[in-house]
This record gives sequence, structure tokens and C-alpha cells, in this order.
Amino acid sequence: MIRRFKGIPLVWKIFFVIVLLLITPFLILGALFPDYSPEYGLVSLKILDGREIYFKRVVWGILGNSDVIVISPDRKLCNLPNNEKTDYVFRSSDSGSGKIYYKFENDTLVLFVWDSASLPRSGEFPVKIIQHELNPMEFYEMEKNAVANGLKVIEVPVDKRLKCHELLEWLTDKWQRVGQR
Repeated sequence: MIRRFKGIPLVWKIFFVIVLLLITPFLILGALFPDYSPEYGLVSLKILDGREIYFKRVVWGILGNSDVIVISPDRKLCNLPNNEKTDYVFRSSDSGSGKIYYKFENDTLVLFVWDSASLPRSGEFPVKIIQHELNPMEFYEMEKNAVANGLKVIEVPVDKRLKCHELLEWLTDKWQRVGQR
């Protein structure tokens, strides 16, 4: 084995050893301390007047056992729930396995969930929302007949590509305010 490296100059051997010594700790730390940062999901829904509302999800914790789904007029992911004044907040997947069944009745968005979300404190939202709270058996029965009853489902899966970029969201918000003047 020593003969293989016989023709390689000493400088390159030293360089290889230094690179190996620099990379190895990062590989070991990455294996020992995996990334437990929050993971996000985002799905938009067009409401009747053409505007969008956003179903956002954040999952965190060592086992991913902390789970929040938010219905918001705002697309921002950072610091979910972004604004309890304007957001409907489902804590710990109270919506029933991350699924929310819905339908539009006139100008109202009707939701079918396991546990109701906390209401926005301001009472303002781009669309009127009515929540029908169902126990798990009722939810299961409703799922079987969802299509026949004209219901659609929103699932908010975690998307590993979504990240919270606070600075980018702050700049975007400032830019939109300048454009509104």
C-alpha cells in the first residue's frame, strides 16, 4: 500500500490528510446530531373572490410529535402561527391526521374536522369559515362518503424543501408595503 503513494509528492499527501481531518468531524457530528429544525408544509386554496388563503403546517420535536396546522390569509412560514389575530390554529393535528375536509356553501368555507381550530382574535378573515367538529367515528364515516357529499380534502404534507427565511419574508413584506403606497 505504501508503494501506491510513492509517486505522489509530499505536498499532496499533506493536503489530503488535512482535508480528511477537516471533513471527518463534520461527518461524525452530522451522524451524531441530526437536524431537528422545524419542517413545514404549505397548500393554498383559492376562495370564491379569487384571493388565496393558506393552509400551513409546522412539525417539530425529536419525534416530530409537535404539529400545528394554521389557516391564514398570509403565506409566511416563520414563527407559526404567524398571527393569532388573523389565523385559525389547529394544535397537534387536531384536524384529524392532517386532513381537513371542506366545501364552499355560497360565500362560506365549511370545514369538517376532529377538533375545531382556535378562532382569530380579530374576528377578521378573507372568507367566512364554519367548523363542524366530528368525533373520530363520525370523521371516519364522513371520509368514506366525502366525494358523494361534495367534500374536498386538503392535506398539508411536510415539504423538506420549505424553510423559514425570516429575512427574506421581512424584505418581501416591506417591498409589498412600498408597492401599496
